[in-house]
Amino acid sequence: MELSSYFSLLGKYKYIIIIVVLATIIASYFLVKNLPNEYVSNTQIATGIVDASRHLLDKDNTPNAQQDEINREFSNLTEIIKLKKLIDNVSYQLIIHDLSSANPFRTLNHQFKNLSRPAVAHALVVYRHKLKNGEPLSLYNKDENGLNELLISMKYDERSLRKDLTVERDGESDFITITFSSENPQLSAFVVNTLCKEFLDYYTVNVKQNESNAISFLSNLLAEKRNALNDKKDSLQ
Repeated sequence: MELSSYFSLLGKYKYIIIIVVLATIIASYFLVKNLPNEYVSNTQIATGIVDASRHLLDKDNTPNAQQDEINREFSNLTEIIKLKKLIDNVSYQLIIHDLSSANPFRTLNHQFKNLSRPAVAHALVVYRHKLKNGEPLSLYNKDENGLNELLISMKYDERSLRKDLTVERDGESDFITITFSSENPQLSAFVVNTLCKEFLDYYTVNVKQNESNAISFLSNLLAEKRNALNDKKDSLQ
């Protein structure tokens, strides 16, 4: 009885139901159609941190201590990847690509649309110099401040890149994932690959420098101990 009443009620309002459903489908279509395209690229870096063999000789070999140390190491690496110095280098390479390529990732903003060839050539010289020396643009310098405004207009500045950039550990794995989203698939891939390369170069140089410093320190310490021992031997004789 109740079932027949239910179907009778549906039949009574079937046209209204059909109209509501169609209106919802049409509205959803136009809303989705107007959304900008977004392309996501990601790359992974194997860290070698999650390796139990590295902790066999630790003084404090408890699981909690090991996990805390692992978390600290991952946190340090993710913060290094997000260093302003590395993001700036990505910014320089993006703008250098767009100013010198026949197929730029993004077109110049209307404010810089009519840049002359000498102006473009000058901008490329400055950006390449900054990239080579790992230097930030000086906002106190009128010329470099203008080049920074160009980066901002293209959304290649540090703040804009960070909005669409994610750097995080992939679950409990040994990998750090770098993800970037944009309206251009080539642009997204370029950012993650370039940032990954910049991080590896930076980290390799710093690791080598730290190893060199450690060797120098230990060599000096050994020399001091040897000299002290020789002095003691001489005084005893």
